[in-house]
Amino acid sequence: MLKVSIVVIEKNEAQYIKKCLDSLLNQTYKNFEIIVVDGSSTDGTPEIILKEYNEYFMNGKIKLVVEPGLGFAHARNIGVKRSSGDIVVFTGGNELAHPLWLENLVKNFNSKDVGGVYGRMAIINGGSGLLKRFCKFKRVKEFSCIAPEKGVYGRGTNMAFRKHIIEEVGFFDEYLCDADDTELAWRVSKKYKILYEPSAVIFHQKGEWENWHSFLKYLWRPIQGHAQAARKNGVFRYYPRTTLLYVAPILYLSLLLFFFAIEGATLSLLALLPVILGLLVTVIKDAIKFNDVGAFYGLLIYPIQLLVGSVALLTGFVKHHHNYLSAHIRKSRNYDISVLNLRNIRGKMIKIFAFQFMKVKYTVMENSFL
Repeated sequence: MLKVSIVVIEKNEAQYIKKCLDSLLNQTYKNFEIIVVDGSSTDGTPEIILKEYNEYFMNGKIKLVVEPGLGFAHARNIGVKRSSGDIVVFTGGNELAHPLWLENLVKNFNSKDVGGVYGRMAIINGGSGLLKRFCKFKRVKEFSCIAPEKGVYGRGTNMAFRKHIIEEVGFFDEYLCDADDTELAWRVSKKYKILYEPSAVIFHQKGEWENWHSFLKYLWRPIQGHAQAARKNGVFRYYPRTTLLYVAPILYLSLLLFFFAIEGATLSLLALLPVILGLLVTVIKDAIKFNDVGAFYGLLIYPIQLLVGSVALLTGFVKHHHNYLSAHIRKSRNYDISVLNLRNIRGKMIKIFAFQFMKVKYTVMENSFL
């Protein structure tokens, strides 16, 4: 039986972390360890984990790593390096795993040519108003940032890779502002198969679209990261359909402005008709297919999504992708790691080590007995 390392990436998830870890410990597949990578939470999340799961620290089932918040890719790489499993599975601190989640992911690794597997996301909580109603529809349709393209996709809250393959392709790219998960999946797909397993379900406890600000942020960062990854790997090689999806609106708007300049508003409005009809056909098909009138909210949401995504894509192409990590390193230089502490939890000692990584020091908490 393959050993699995579940890497949980979280920051300030005190409200959700216990439900998350309980769902992981309740898996039908039993040969696993859990590595929680905390991004320097300020709400007491690490203390909750240490208090509630003391026995699992004692037997090595759970490890806790605290790092200074250098981004998802950095945290995932730490998790991989601290793992001891054959398969590394990634999820988040605000997710709930179906009891069969791990079993359904791992069964796909029976074939040696399979390098990665990703599962399905479902939303438990949405936002409010229009976003909440549309979020309910998205929960039915399946929750994804980008539709799976040719079987290649990766979402950091529900994906698994063979550990040696992550090492082989060079780990997650810490210089991308986002989309490091899909970028790693793309690199893996050059040599190995990546499968989609819809029965491996993760439930998202916290709504991505709680308000319009979070909605726009949710759109901006992944698409900007996608653009940085496309520039790195080749625009016409890296998910070309997705890139075209967000480039097309900018090109189309430029065409409309050209028509407006030479012929006025009439020709511009006529040029908009194919877009309007295409959008209408899409939402009608979705409403019928998923039996949910919430699809019609897409008439308002999709244009905003495409426009914001287009601008994010263009800025991502221009923005130098090394700036992201450099800024985080500068902010983390004042991190205080001078104290090595010994903590007594119910009579047993857990040693808290500090070590240096890329000139940024962070603390690792795990079961090291004296």
